[in-house]
This record gives sequence, structure tokens and C-alpha cells, in this order.
Amino acid sequence: MLGFVIGAMRREPGAVQRRRREITRWTRAGARIAAAGAILALPVTNAAPAAAVPAPGTFAYVANGGANTVSVVDTKTNLVTDTIDIPGVNPTPVATVVNQAGTKLYVINNTVPAANVSVIDTTTHALTTVTLTGQVGCIDAALNPAGTRLYIACSGTNLVVMDTTNNNVSTIPLSGGVNPRGVAVNPDGTRVYTANLGTNDATVIDTSNNNASTIALPGANSPGKVAVNPTGTRAYVTNGVSSNVSVINTAGAGTQIQLIATGSGPIDAAVSPDGTRLYVTVIGPPSAVVVFNTTATPITVVGAITTGIDNPRSVAFNPAGTFAYVTNLNTNNMAVIDTVLLSVTDTVPGVITPFGVAVGAVPGTGSVPCPGDMVVTGGGAEITGPEPSNFVSKPADEPDNAWEVSLTNPTNQDITIRPYALCSDPT
Repeated sequence: MLGFVIGAMRREPGAVQRRRREITRWTRAGARIAAAGAILALPVTNAAPAAAVPAPGTFAYVANGGANTVSVVDTKTNLVTDTIDIPGVNPTPVATVVNQAGTKLYVINNTVPAANVSVIDTTTHALTTVTLTGQVGCIDAALNPAGTRLYIACSGTNLVVMDTTNNNVSTIPLSGGVNPRGVAVNPDGTRVYTANLGTNDATVIDTSNNNASTIALPGANSPGKVAVNPTGTRAYVTNGVSSNVSVINTAGAGTQIQLIATGSGPIDAAVSPDGTRLYVTVIGPPSAVVVFNTTATPITVVGAITTGIDNPRSVAFNPAGTFAYVTNLNTNNMAVIDTVLLSVTDTVPGVITPFGVAVGAVPGTGSVPCPGDMVVTGGGAEITGPEPSNFVSKPADEPDNAWEVSLTNPTNQDITIRPYALCSDPT
């Protein structure tokens, strides 16, 4: 009985340590199959993934409302690397959402007579369309942390909910709220917030029972988008006509505790991953991205970024919080803001009538099969470069005699991964 490893020869000290941990754990289980058989390492150079996938890294997804496409932007190079066509007659994509795992992209299409959602695999770009029967004016969406519920803001008196496990669609009454334009979910998925254009208020929904209650927003006119900080203690609502942002203390039923002046026509808001900064896009004039210090009491303005900003629509941070990405409707590009320098350091061309943008770290996956009738009893990967995030090493689902590894690379560092498999002869 003979076991062997398929993999690559070159390895760094950290990678060797990881490899040993993987082999130790799984050969103990494999020993029941291989008994006292020896393990012979037979390396194979350049063990390749079973299918081509995007290199691990961070990508921005831009909804091109006028072109009916989504631009895929590699944030390492700030170039459009792919364009995904959205099917249908004038689907008008307006918003994008990426799940935390980086595996699924959801595109909200404000199609007439019924809006729909494009569900896209981020590695293969395979697309499925989910029709939102009877829904119109759908312009924003948010996922719960588990990625199982997509909440969609559409015209009317309900919040639309798509179960991402089976694509079933339902609604939650807003209990008085009308025409929600923005939606956000708190970090633990227990509360959903909507900004209601038609009633100049916000709604909070308890996801345990879908009960909804109203949060009054005195001094707010035309609520648009809503963002929640990473601790779930504050929600921020942009108010387009009154040119301010409502700051909501989310404790209990939720209470507005401050109005922040923004400049004319705030559209979108995003909170930095560390929760210390709030970025708000402002149409103007002048067009700007206004940055606020959320740790100050009351919240104060840090500055306004105007150069490279022209009729901004959406803003999103990369996972590390080092860059923010802003779509510019008038100039058909996307501005890249260095969050330390607080200035636009690059622009991404090739986006057309850009509206929403979302950023996610796409996982890279590779697998190595055992030859012939041999069974997989373990495996892992040799990694060169910095330690990746979300490293998973396990038996592959298909084929069942292979070993699979996956990882994400949210900081776009140079990482090489070479999977290997430990195999045994069952006879």
C-alpha cells in the first residue's frame, strides 16, 4: 500500500509549516486506510487548478446603467478586466452587492415592467436571472452577513426579500414607510434599516420576526441611502433635498441624534471598515466626497474631496479600508481615493453611465486529483508570499478523489498557491 503527494517543490518556511499541519491531521485519518504503509513524496511541478478562476484579489463591480453591463475592475491595477452583459430588454443595472465570501455578485436591474436580480458567480461569471414580479423602482440592496437574504429597496410600502438559497422572493411590510430608496443590514444580521423617500423617515426591521417600526427623522427631506457602522451602533441616512445626513443611535427602537450638513444633494454613504470615517457623495455644486470623523462627538467634517469627482453616485471601500471607490456619472469613470491622503490617486476608465459599485475579495480555488483508483486522505498547499486570508483546505466535492484549497487575498499581495494531495491505494 503506497501513499504519495502531488504538489510543487519550492516552499517557504511558513508554507512548510502549514503543509506539515495539513499532512499530520489527515494522515492520521488516512492511516486507517493505509495501515502501516509508507508515504512516498512524488512531487509534480505546476499542479494546476481544475478550472480557470480569477487570480485571488479584490475586485470592484460597477453597474453601468446606460450600457446594461457590469464592469469588473481589478483593484490592484485599477483596470477593467472583464465586462458582464446583463440580459434582457434594457435591464438598467443600478446597484451591485457582493457576499462576504466573495463568491456571489448580485446586480439590481431596474427593469420595466418588473425589476430583476442578476445572480453572478464571481469566478466563472455564470449568470442567473431572478424576476421580482410586480416590483418596480428597485435601486438598492443589502445582504445579511450569512449571505442568505438579499433585501431590496423598491417603490411601494414593502421591503423585498430574496432567499439566496433558493431564489424565492417575498416582502416585508414597512408599517407606514413609503418608497424605500436605501437599505442596509447591521453586522450581526438582526436589524435591517430602510431610508424612505415617500415619508421622510426610516424603518427598522427585526429580522427574527420581521416586525417593522418607524424612526422619525426631523429635519430630513428626501432620505436616500443608508449605511450602518461595523459595530451596529450607528446608522447614517443621506437626505437629498435637505442636504444633510441623519445620524441614528440604533439602541432600542432607534433615534436620530444628529443632523450633519453635507453640501447640496447627498446621494450615497459608506462607513470605513474600522468605523472611524463616513464618506458621503454629494452632487453639488460643487461635486464632492465629504469625509466625516465618526469618533468625534458631535461628528465633524474632516474634509471634502472635489478634484476628480464629478456628479458622484456610489461609494464603497475595499476590505482593508485603504481605498474608496466612487462612480462619476458625468465623466464615465470611477475615482480611486487614497483614504490616508484623502485625495483621488487614480481613475478607472471604461465604465459607462456608472451608478452602483461594490467591492469584494474573490476567492481563488485549486484542486489536485489522485490518480487512478487511489483515494485522497489528505492534502494542503504550499504558499509563497504573505499569508492569505480565509484559507480552507479540504477534500473536494467533485471529483471525490481530489483535494481542494481556497483562499482570499483582500490586500492584493503577490501570493502563489500550489495545492497538493495525499493519496493512498485502498487495496
